Amino acid sequence: MTTNHTISDILEQQGLFPESPLVFYQGGFELSTVDKLLAEIEVLSLNEKFVNRLKKKVFRVGVEVLQNLFHYFDNNELTEEYREGLFSVYEEDGAVTMISGNFIKNSQTRSVASRIDMINDLSLDKQKMLYRGVLDISSTSDGGGGGLGFIDIARKSENQLDYKFIKIDTAYSFFVLKIKING
Repeated sequence: MTTNHTISDILEQQGLFPESPLVFYQGGFELSTVDKLLAEIEVLSLNEKFVNRLKKKVFRVGVEVLQNLFHYFDNNELTEEYREGLFSVYEEDGAVTMISGNFIKNSQTRSVASRIDMINDLSLDKQKMLYRGVLDISSTSDGGGGGLGFIDIARKSENQLDYKFIKIDTAYSFFVLKIKING
């Protein structure tokens, strides 16, 4: 990267770099990378120390998060230096936490924040209704999908989505999405 910040530097500065990740990847998100990470999550979901409900949720949320990253990179014109992201899974306080991150144009941060805030303000039942409504409309979002990714992640994790935008320069920020998954 030609910027003064690597993803690892950004995470360390923000206190978001997990000490002992169960899964960690930093780089480009090609289809083969997503397939490899899904296989790692599948192996993780077989871990005996996790209850069955948590295993299923970890896998389902992981699929959604990785699809979100893949579709974002596939559908957005980013300069080469900003075409890498992050995916991490770790244990924290008896739960599993996933962190995803990607560079985002500063002009897109407000709409992403508004969408996540709106989803976080909804009950689980209202999120399900919104999900069905978006499916019925089947419009396309800025990320290239139907706008279902964040809704589905919140529904499947059954927790609010924690996010942060870290301004890198006048054109880009680094978007961090943190998802806590309880059993």
